[in-house]
Amino acid sequence: MRMPIQFTCPHCQKTTTVADQYAGQTGPCQMCGQTITIPIAGGMPQKQLNAPPAHRSGGGGVAIVAIVLGVGFVLLLGCGGILAAMLFPAIRSSQVAAQRINSSNNLRMLAIALHNYQAAYDTFPPASIPDENGTPRTSWRASLLPYVEQVPLAEQYSFNHSWDSVENSFVQSIDIPSYHSPLSNEPATNTNYFLVTGPGTMFEDGRAPRLRDIRDGTSNTLLLVEVEGMNTHWAEPRDITYDELVQWMDSGQVSPSVGGVNAAMADGSSRFIPLDIDRQQLKAMTTHAGGEPVMLP
Repeated sequence: MRMPIQFTCPHCQKTTTVADQYAGQTGPCQMCGQTITIPIAGGMPQKQLNAPPAHRSGGGGVAIVAIVLGVGFVLLLGCGGILAAMLFPAIRSSQVAAQRINSSNNLRMLAIALHNYQAAYDTFPPASIPDENGTPRTSWRASLLPYVEQVPLAEQYSFNHSWDSVENSFVQSIDIPSYHSPLSNEPATNTNYFLVTGPGTMFEDGRAPRLRDIRDGTSNTLLLVEVEGMNTHWAEPRDITYDELVQWMDSGQVSPSVGGVNAAMADGSSRFIPLDIDRQQLKAMTTHAGGEPVMLP
């Protein structure tokens, strides 16, 4: 038989009667609201009265999630680094290949521009135009401006003055993409494309050659080469002789292209000349009327 329990609150000293079914339970006092525990004979409290269930801390779960996320992030970074390390050489290789193609296109375009000049004047431009004292005054690249889509610049350029004169000082800061290799590390105002000059070549002794002068055949005659490191502004009257070309090739520093030299033949085609090409063959390619047999690379 259940008997009511009289209980005096230790906080407010008020006495209340509660049913014995609440013996050992904890809950708020009906008078003061403070937490009390209904006593039981020879026992300990069993559970809280009307109290919310104990809340299990989620700290451990959060820590585990954080650890998992951290490990995952580290693995992701590691995999990303490995993937980047694997892909970067391939990406760089494709970029260099594209730049090499663009440089070959520049050479072909310049060869075509030289032929267009020849069609208009019945001669190719001389490698340089001398002043009254015979000193080279300006380059064939300035003469070729109208044929590389630079007509306004050609109209401003003073061919009666030296390329580095006050009258032509404005060109010092002008870069022309057609005259600069995309592979080059030189300033954009510099050129990497040079005529092959000197004895036996199309442009020996400052002459303006005609197409019919190329008796070895235009496909066998070297016209232009791509050279890195000559530090030459595009308007500067400077080109390269066979001997200089050989020296540059022997040094291995001649071209931004690895292992060889990009070049254009007199027929407008482009060639890649390996650094170890037989020097007699290279010499035969630079002459325009030598009659030597030519084995193209």
